[in-house]
Amino acid sequence: MKKLNIMKKLLFTLALLVSFNSFGQKEKIYGMWQSESIETSTEDGIGVKVIFGGAIQFMRGGRFNFEGNSLFIYKWNDEEIQNILGSTYDINLLITGTSRVEEGFLITTSEHINPTINDEAGIQFVSTSELDESEKARMNLYNSLIDELRNLKGSVEEKIITLTKDIMVTGNDNTVSTYTKVKN
Repeated sequence: MKKLNIMKKLLFTLALLVSFNSFGQKEKIYGMWQSESIETSTEDGIGVKVIFGGAIQFMRGGRFNFEGNSLFIYKWNDEEIQNILGSTYDINLLITGTSRVEEGFLITTSEHINPTINDEAGIQFVSTSELDESEKARMNLYNSLIDELRNLKGSVEEKIITLTKDIMVTGNDNTVSTYTKVKN
């Protein structure tokens, strides 16, 4: 019986320490951060590197706002396709949603995603009838990427690897994200 009481106290203390640790982490993430994450993949001989970067604000009440961009860098397996489509696609992003820290994980849930083309050539302002074939192909890929980004609503769970007052590093199976606190 005495062992059972000791075990209960030990489990209670452990649970308390875990919840204090999560609370401390939660308090540290509030504020404005510059963020960058890089994800790479290869499929059917086509390589793509996606760099997400921008400013994210974690607010009390479990909300976040993100303003930045996603840069898609393609390495096509065909030189002709590379010449027609190009290799970089830059998309501005505004994202709002919820965030929470739970058991050493940062969990963000995107609710509203507004992607727009960040194209210095101004391709999105030109009528499709005025575009040549390569510009139409490029616009189709842009539209496909924008649709894909709009449909990314949902939760992302990343383990908090490092968290200090100025730096946070999180990660999951295929992405590492680095956050640097913005000084006010």
